[in-house]
Amino acid sequence: MMFDIIIVGAGPSGGIAAKTISKEGFSVIVIERKNKVGYPVQCGEAVSHYALESNNIKPSEKWIVKKVKGIKYTIKRGGIDSELFFDNKGYSIDRTLFDQSLINDATDKGCDLLISTQVKSAIRSNSYWNVKTTKGKEYSCKLIIGADGPISTVSKCANLGKNNTLIRGFQYRMKNIDLQEGDWFEFYSSSEFAYKGYAWVFPRNDNTFNIGIITQGSPKEELKKFLDQLSIKYNENNIIEKNAGIIPMNGTLEKLISDGVMLCGDAAGLTNPITKGGIHAALTSGRLAGEIAVKALEKNDFSKETLVTYQNKIKAMPFSDKILVEGVNIMYSLTEKEWRIFGEINQNQSRIKMLKTFVNPKNFSLMKKILKLKKAFMISRRYGW
Repeated sequence: MMFDIIIVGAGPSGGIAAKTISKEGFSVIVIERKNKVGYPVQCGEAVSHYALESNNIKPSEKWIVKKVKGIKYTIKRGGIDSELFFDNKGYSIDRTLFDQSLINDATDKGCDLLISTQVKSAIRSNSYWNVKTTKGKEYSCKLIIGADGPISTVSKCANLGKNNTLIRGFQYRMKNIDLQEGDWFEFYSSSEFAYKGYAWVFPRNDNTFNIGIITQGSPKEELKKFLDQLSIKYNENNIIEKNAGIIPMNGTLEKLISDGVMLCGDAAGLTNPITKGGIHAALTSGRLAGEIAVKALEKNDFSKETLVTYQNKIKAMPFSDKILVEGVNIMYSLTEKEWRIFGEINQNQSRIKMLKTFVNPKNFSLMKKILKLKKAFMISRRYGW
């Protein structure tokens, strides 16, 4: 069966790309490996208002669970708890319903959806892609969009490279626990848990929370340490749901396009290295991929020379800034003593003391690192979730 566009993956990037292309009257099919769009959840289910607003998505009561003031990021290092606030509002969402709403918008405009199906191979010949699925079906298209997650079949088939460094996440959705429901998404970074990652507490409603961890260590064991630190007693009675997933952490891939193909979302490595959040970048990249796909269809030109516009736009976005990868590498390399200096600076010590810290020749190298880390946090505040 022939389509103008095949999109692999029905997450936020695939959904918004499908919507963007379908509304212009072109034929699109989305191929999704899951039995149900958006489920099981592989996400902390946090999104900023700016991520929605900048991609023309109106917040809906259908999938918004709770409104929050922003992110509170606590770094427990060097004997000091440094608190950073990303004070732009956002939402705790039902990720399954959110993903489904995007796909429904696309199917309402004529897009086809194929679930419970994996792409087995994709080969380009004579300017067309021939896509084979695990169900034995074959589909052809002029342009394929890979929105199929961090281990992308589309990227592999198109020889666009892969996400070399992945980090694992594990989460409990919990209810009726001894924890006050706040108005912030809370992140925790510590040397005692979450190796090269962080833990989180995301309030939802009715004394329900998403509590999880991202780590290069053992997620379940380190989540247990975190829950113990919070003095949260847990058992099968107060754990509503368990979620797990893998996340790319080395920033945007070098190549996002080739003849007749574009990558977006996690498949393109578009996860913020600081927050590990990916919905904002997924929506933006999916929307831009859809817009460029429409122009390519109108010109009937799917060459990489045409599609490179998409790559250039993504590389120019703040969420692709290389300072984010540099910043997270700095986070993981600082000693406890250096973290203490960071904490003292962050606690708004007197200007005289701060000046003495900065002009001390022994601290020059550290100050450069801290300034880069601050810049990475500033970008993440707006573009990291």
